[in-house]
Amino acid sequence: MTSGKPSSKLSPPASALTVNHPQATVLRTFRLRKEVAAYVCNILESQEGITTFSTIPPQAGDPHRDLKLLIPIGFVAEVEALMNQLKSELNLETGDAIYELENES
Repeated sequence: MTSGKPSSKLSPPASALTVNHPQATVLRTFRLRKEVAAYVCNILESQEGITTFSTIPPQAGDPHRDLKLLIPIGFVAEVEALMNQLKSELNLETGDAIYELENES
């Protein structure tokens, strides 16, 4: 039976999260040339737990894919280092293969 008291084990609502909260996240958006999108996604998947991501459905004929990363606050530096490494590698090979977009507020 329940006592009618609220559970103390509930997570706080998203609006209550701050950057010091362990569940806080940072949203970053990157534009990738479609030739490198699968490679970048595979690299991110191989780094289990540092970020979740989703691709934005492209318009027909788009030469790029947009990738939204939701990064736990504790992994921001690690994800930034990984994305900078990928940018250096891929942009050297193919020009503007990957770059960060401004996120909407």
